[in-house]
Amino acid sequence: MDNEFINPRHTKLTKVKDIPYFVSNLFARTHEKDRRTVAKVERMVETAYENYLIKECNSQRKHRRNLIAEADKKPTPEEREKAKKIAEQFDLSRCGELNDLFPLRHIGKL
Repeated sequence: MDNEFINPRHTKLTKVKDIPYFVSNLFARTHEKDRRTVAKVERMVETAYENYLIKECNSQRKHRRNLIAEADKKPTPEEREKAKKIAEQFDLSRCGELNDLFPLRHIGKL
């Protein structure tokens, strides 16, 4: 039971606040008061979340490009135009979140 990650926390000591994560009972009992250890864990959480957002943003962008490519294959100009509009409106929410949370690290990359 001590090794299960069941205690919810949010980043407080890193640049990006309020990223949710979980710690074990053992960690909560033995390390929670050690600010240095908590800061190290929070930096790991922040890095993992940034990497997750990068992966998701790239996936969303790839899907959007695929939708645009598929739109070009539609038989009539009207269908192509309609499909392109839908493709261009495809949600890139993870890219927006990445840019909002880590703006200085991703300037010009999105």
